[in-house]
Amino acid sequence: MKKILPLVISGLVSAQVQANSPSLQDTVVIAAKAPVTAKDFAGSVNIVTSNDIEMSGATNLLEAIEGLPGISSSRVGSGRSGISMRGMETNHTLILVDGRRVSDTNTNVPFSDYQFSWVPVQMIDRIEVIRGPMSNLYGSAALGGVINVITKKAGDRWQTSVTAEGRNTSSGEGGDQRALVVTGAGPLSDSVDLAVSVERRDEDAYRKRFADGNSTASDEGKEITNLTADLGIYLSEDSHLNLSVISGDEDRQTFPDTQYYEIERYQAAVDFDTRIGNFDVKTRAYRSNSENYFVSSRYFHNLTEDVLSVDLSGELSETHLLTPGIEYAVEEYEKDYETSDSKDFRDEFKAWSLFAQDAIALRDDVTLTLGGRYDDHQRFGTEFSPKAYINWDLNENWQIKGGYGEGFKAPAVREASNAYTFSYGYPTGPGMFRNNTFLGNSNLKPETNRSVELGANFYQGGFTAAVTVFRNKVDNLIEAQQISKTTTGGNTSVVSKYQNVENALINGVEAELAYDFENGVEVSFNHTFLDHEDEDTGLWLTNRSRHESTLTLTHYASSLDLTSQVEVQYSGKQYEDAANQDESPATTKVDLTLRKTFGDHLTARVGVYNLFDDLAAEDDNDGSHSEVGRQFGLSLTGNF
Repeated sequence: MKKILPLVISGLVSAQVQANSPSLQDTVVIAAKAPVTAKDFAGSVNIVTSNDIEMSGATNLLEAIEGLPGISSSRVGSGRSGISMRGMETNHTLILVDGRRVSDTNTNVPFSDYQFSWVPVQMIDRIEVIRGPMSNLYGSAALGGVINVITKKAGDRWQTSVTAEGRNTSSGEGGDQRALVVTGAGPLSDSVDLAVSVERRDEDAYRKRFADGNSTASDEGKEITNLTADLGIYLSEDSHLNLSVISGDEDRQTFPDTQYYEIERYQAAVDFDTRIGNFDVKTRAYRSNSENYFVSSRYFHNLTEDVLSVDLSGELSETHLLTPGIEYAVEEYEKDYETSDSKDFRDEFKAWSLFAQDAIALRDDVTLTLGGRYDDHQRFGTEFSPKAYINWDLNENWQIKGGYGEGFKAPAVREASNAYTFSYGYPTGPGMFRNNTFLGNSNLKPETNRSVELGANFYQGGFTAAVTVFRNKVDNLIEAQQISKTTTGGNTSVVSKYQNVENALINGVEAELAYDFENGVEVSFNHTFLDHEDEDTGLWLTNRSRHESTLTLTHYASSLDLTSQVEVQYSGKQYEDAANQDESPATTKVDLTLRKTFGDHLTARVGVYNLFDDLAAEDDNDGSHSEVGRQFGLSLTGNF
């Protein structure tokens, strides 16, 4: 199965491939900070709808988008995975909820994947996925791209949903899942509305061993409780005040059920929208906080970010759409040990920025977008991130897009301080132990990306297609570089220091095709090719495939109100070490889902996930992989 399915996928490439449907191309991209549709957006963007999420059976943000072009699930350490865009590092992706940044735990907390479950997937209206640097609008952390989660808002009448779902894992030990999610949204009065959600999700830790115990497929256990509340107050026809809160608790367990990590997170925000002259004005103030407690070592990571921003958008004339803004942010990181204060650490960064972007209609069919952002960082000085992009509608079917952009990523608070130190250890065999120590570095420089892309899009009837080529030139990548290693008896001590050591070149091609047949059948496909290397060594960058593909077949039987879907995801081999000696095998995962609606109030979904139980650990003689075997799932949703 592992060798046959990639060949089947390749054979279908010439027939059909994925791009967002024409209707989604008319969706306004909120992350653009201007009233711009996906088709006219100055960059590469995909829209994932709530229907897409429901059919996929995704339980978090990573699962909801990992089949998109240019998107990879990449290892971050300790058996966890992050989102890599176009081969960039996982902490180069900025994650937003309704345009607000969530805590940057994937940069500031080692081995973090704690940013994917802030909002229940049942509360997501759509997800905007922008590939390519967006520092011209968002500054640091948007080096590789932006993911904006748009939550469901209140309408003109109350709508409530209750979802109960469960999964049984048939292969290996553990891995079963259970969840209950309640959402509600609607008016409280003529000028006030409310949207709320409550989620409780339990996932048992999973393990399956191969090759006499030397290779393991595993996944952490999770107990997640989330609450979201969004209160809207309409002050006048043009003015709107919004108060929102996101709060969550998450416990992690190692196999079988040993608790070892606790996470508490929240975001509190006040948004005020109004109109002054020809400009829409959005003022927002918010705080994001994530407190992460490591039970066995008894210490806290506490990350807090306060942001105040003002964004404007309006027409200077019929040919100029101007989007300027200003932002001030304070980011604080604290590490606190319960047993001793000798390794305690606290520091903060402050930064302010100005940005402006102008979409210039050179002709009715040609738009030139020029923009730039000036950031003044307390620790790293000033950075300017320019962007120039052109959209050319050749005719009603063809569109050409292309441009140049630069981005930067400031080092994490912990990385950029000589006062920071972090140690952890683990047994490596009978009577053997390894201890790793990481040291901060006050001389670090920001990581930078100079990116160029060129693409062509085609739309005709039910057929859509897109091809984009891109090039990322990344300098001063930050990694923990080993500076000493000592072994005494069976104990090995390794000391590493964060350094600017790597220059990377990433070239790639993204192909998307889709066809919507008139008989209720939709076929879509996308393929991403990455040619990536460390320019200093000429070797592959770690934890990145060269080939990734997703094939989706969907059928809707109107007479039965039944939707069926088969999704096939292929990920090529990767190397786990810089020397390219430790190879991680290719995998092919097949998911099958069926969704049936019963009247106006009940929807059921059944699914088989990882249908053929394909696990990378099975073909790896000595490796640990974050993955789960075959699962059978059932979900019931009542709508009232």
